[in-house]
Order: sequence, then C-alpha cells, then structure tokens
Amino acid sequence: MTLLLLLTNLASAGDVTAQNWKTHPEITEIRLLRKSIERDVVQPSWSTKKESLSTCAANRVSKRSLIVDEKGTIRRYKAHGTDNGTSFWTTQYYGPDGKLRFVQLKLTHVESNSTADYTSFLDVHGSRLFEHIQRTTDDEKRLPSGIPEDMLMFRPDQAVAKKYPCG
Repeated sequence: MTLLLLLTNLASAGDVTAQNWKTHPEITEIRLLRKSIERDVVQPSWSTKKESLSTCAANRVSKRSLIVDEKGTIRRYKAHGTDNGTSFWTTQYYGPDGKLRFVQLKLTHVESNSTADYTSFLDVHGSRLFEHIQRTTDDEKRLPSGIPEDMLMFRPDQAVAKKYPCG
C-alpha cells in the first residue's frame, strides 16, 4: 500500500524545485533508499570493504570504503582525497540496480580553507533531479557552483577495479 501511494505521488508531483525539494516525493524516495542502505549494512549477507590507497597524480583518492549487498552490487561508496589543491569527502548511494541516486560532497580549497557542501539527488536513470549547495566559508566562490561531473561515481566498480601506478 505504501509503495502504491508513493508511486501515485511520484506520478503527480511535477518537477523538483527550490521551493518543494525538501518534501517532493522523488526526493523522499531517495532519502528512504539511503536510510534502508544504512539499516541493511548490518545484514550478514552485506559486506564492507575499506582501503587506504597510495596517492599520486594518477590517483586523487587516499581512502575509500564500499558497502556491497548480497547480489554483489555496490550500494554505498565513500572516498576522501585531494585533487588540484582541493580536498574532498564524498558519500554516494546506489539503488538495487547499481544506479547512482544520492551524493554528498564536501570540498575544501586547501590554500584559502574555503568550504562548500553539496547534496545531489538523481532519478532512477542517473540524471540530476536537484542539487543543493551550502557555502560554509567560500565567500570568494573558489569552489564550483555544482558538483563537478568527475566527482560523480556512476560506476564505482570500475574505479575500484582500476590499478594505479602509485607506490
């Protein structure tokens, strides 16, 4: 019954806007997905993998962790690293089909200590529904106005499988 109600609301909800994003049914559905992943991580059939990586010009990620469900699908990807003078921390969530649905990203410009927090919601096809940015100390706008495309991990399995010539 709850699923039917959610699908009915999705069909009649219209576009996600700055005025309705906090209560929009598609955003609510993504929040529920995120909560279910955090809840299901304790299932014995799910696994967690953590890595510390050597960094070099070819690899900007220094630490990452994955949560994998019982089917072998990556459901959460976390990473930390530095790229071109900007430190980043990201957590990205995936649906049961492996599609990216939610991204949290924090960027800090190393020299100026400017910081911005980004939140992005993606639809079932991986297209951006809505993105929210909060500039904490980025008065000079050194950081981008949205999540850079190269920070979105649409295929975390490929990133994890890639071998870097560091070390």
